[in-house]
Formats: sequence, C-alpha cells, structure tokens
Amino acid sequence: MVFDNVTDLRSTTSRGCYYVTVRFNNTAIPTDTAYETFTINCATGVNTVTFEPININLYPNPATDNLNISYSTNVEIEKIGLYNIVGEEIAGYKTTNPTITNISTAALPTGMYFVRLINSAGNVIAVQKFLKQ
Repeated sequence: MVFDNVTDLRSTTSRGCYYVTVRFNNTAIPTDTAYETFTINCATGVNTVTFEPININLYPNPATDNLNISYSTNVEIEKIGLYNIVGEEIAGYKTTNPTITNISTAALPTGMYFVRLINSAGNVIAVQKFLKQ
C-alpha cells in the first residue's frame, strides 16, 4: 500500500476535525480505484477513561420479535444504541430499569446487529452483537 501526502496527526495540537482520504488501487486492473474517507477528531488534553468490565447478555439470540438486554449494575447506563452491520445507528433507547431493557426487533430486517451500552458521559462502555431472524 502506498500513501500519498500523509500528515502525522499524532502531534497535532489544534482541536478540530480532520479528514483522511485513502485511495485503493487494484494492481491487476489499473482502472479499478476506490476511495475511502475517514474522519479523525483531534482534541488536546484528552484523558484516558477506564471502565470496570460490564457483563452484558442478549437473549434470545437470534432474536425474532423482541430482544432482552441484561447488564451488570456497576455502571449507570443512560442509553442503548442499536446499530446495523456497517455501524449506522438504527435506534436509540433511554434506559429506565438499572439491569434489563427489552426492545422490539420485529421491524428489523434479518441480519446481524450490534447493541452499544452508553453511559451518562456519552462513552460506549460495552458492545455485543446479535442476530435477527
């Protein structure tokens, strides 16, 4: 892989959003080129955040009409995000029970999905996959 015009953002001191576009060339077919753009958010003074491990259970898995999400109580969960296989958020749910949440999966197409548990600071503290039948 060859990188053109690469800027090392590790030493960047200014805050902001940076975009990195990567060009992929197929050496077998010279006209076969793809571009992928990545977003990098640089901030100064970022602290490392540590979390205690969280136990998360999804059942039934594979799900049909409903999915139960149970989790340990050592962290306060504010939101549960439901994401498709490419990382797009399908839905977000506010939690009302400190240990279990039930969501409807009846309208979802068959496939693989991810559940993200998000705390009150907006940090993702657990991710688990499930299948929808």
